[in-house]
Amino acid sequence: MKHFIFAIACILSLQSCRTGGVSAKLDSIETYINESPDSALLVLQDISVDLLRGNSNRNHYNLLLAQAKDKCFIDETEDSVMLSVVNYYSKRKDKEKLFRAYYYLGRIRQNAGRYTESIMSYLDAEQLIDYSDNELQKGLLYAHFGKLYEYQMDFSGALSAYEKASYYYDRAGSLPHQYYTTLDVGHLYLRMCKYEAAEPLIKDAMEWLYRSGNFSLTGYACDLLCMLYEAIGDFQSLSHLLDSKYAVYYSDSVNRNLSLAYKYARDNRFNRIQQTFDNAWAAAVSATDTATIYHQEYIVYKLMGQDNNALASHEKLLAIQDSLVRAALQQPLHYIQADYFKTKASYTDLKARSRYTIAILLISLLILIICFIIISFKRKIENKNHEIERYIDQVAGLKNDIDKRVAEAAVMITDIDRKDSDIRSMEESIAELFSKQYKFLDKMCSVYYETHGCGKDKDAIYKQVKIEIERFSTDKRFLRELEGILNLHLDGVMKTLRSELPHLSEMDFRLLCFLLAGFSAKAISVFTGDSTGNIYVRKSRLKNEIQAIDPQISTKILAYFM
Repeated sequence: MKHFIFAIACILSLQSCRTGGVSAKLDSIETYINESPDSALLVLQDISVDLLRGNSNRNHYNLLLAQAKDKCFIDETEDSVMLSVVNYYSKRKDKEKLFRAYYYLGRIRQNAGRYTESIMSYLDAEQLIDYSDNELQKGLLYAHFGKLYEYQMDFSGALSAYEKASYYYDRAGSLPHQYYTTLDVGHLYLRMCKYEAAEPLIKDAMEWLYRSGNFSLTGYACDLLCMLYEAIGDFQSLSHLLDSKYAVYYSDSVNRNLSLAYKYARDNRFNRIQQTFDNAWAAAVSATDTATIYHQEYIVYKLMGQDNNALASHEKLLAIQDSLVRAALQQPLHYIQADYFKTKASYTDLKARSRYTIAILLISLLILIICFIIISFKRKIENKNHEIERYIDQVAGLKNDIDKRVAEAAVMITDIDRKDSDIRSMEESIAELFSKQYKFLDKMCSVYYETHGCGKDKDAIYKQVKIEIERFSTDKRFLRELEGILNLHLDGVMKTLRSELPHLSEMDFRLLCFLLAGFSAKAISVFTGDSTGNIYVRKSRLKNEIQAIDPQISTKILAYFM
């Protein structure tokens, strides 16, 4: 049994070593795959699939294999494996590998002609671009964006993408890629008919490509310049370019042969034209190439005076343009979809970052609060301990003193209760006296006011009430007593009014006295012989006068008015 367990342990140990070796080999490939993709591809293809134990090694291997093939110009079109890689890394914290997985998923879909899906994958990669330190790959991402936007005829979007690609190529220090982008921008300007902007870019890129030995792209740049010179009608520059060293390369292209046909037509070398057209037809690979050839045939036949041939080529051009226009009209829809998914992705990312930021802030705030509570509680405990120690020392001496103070407090409470009872009794007596003194008079004034002008049977009452009222309203002693009562019970209100408003007449002070005493407008009308309307007007005026003095004083006085 022991020998069996030992054998199992050895097998597991060997398997672990083999798996660890594969993991180390994949990590090693990471260090040189960008500079030597062909070597990386050979090493990857030499790794046995049986050694790829575990999801980590298997998905890492598939990601590196897709990267190596793409850099070796092996165009994969099946995306099932890369979808699995994306799904794996989307559940892990390795955002850099997830960025690459989305990028190569986009490349595979672009190779397959699934441009809308490709843009969506690139947009997902763009959301993770900050997790990558590979500036060259960032530039490639935006360069492919530019290609797709240009294909969809979104020229402004393509130009913006090329500018970002150039920015990252510059940071990566990759001069070739910067010139590739320069050539792409020149081609874009050519399509936008901005010939003055396109010419120097294409010429600059063509010269650098020629000096660096990249002759296939040199020929491509030469083709673009031929198209430009034909578009602006610069036959001299076109002729000079076709006779230059740059025209030697990529000479079997569609555009070069069509430019040569145009040159031969201008030079009246008609015997050479048909051969160039045959070469152009042999190089044509798309409907766009076919339309371009028909258009050039139309131009050349017109120059040659062969109107029938020119008309036939023009009719063929119109027929094929119908399919091209339909395809072009579909591109804005793809662009709108891409823009929608880009906006949605940005919104989702912003929302996620906002939630993450809020969570971090809340957690930080919670930690600070907890720390503050702990520190405060600890300090309170320490202070309480010190106080307890002091209190223990003093407790014997304080006990007798506390008993004595408790007895004194009981006596004081008894005295306070007695004094409170006396004060309440006095307040009730004053309130009752004040109420009886003026409530009756107010009632009499109201009766007098209401019975004024009635029948003779009320004359006696009327005369008696009138005499009492007149005596009351003209009795200076009574008025002084009334003012004194108001000062006593309303915190010296009349003294304050006389001090703050010395310009008021005695009649105004008398009206204020009646108002503060609580008399109604009818009663005051009887006292003063003035109408109730005037009483209200004077009352309003006096309130305005009071409001003009110190706000603290005016607020207190106005609170006494009924």
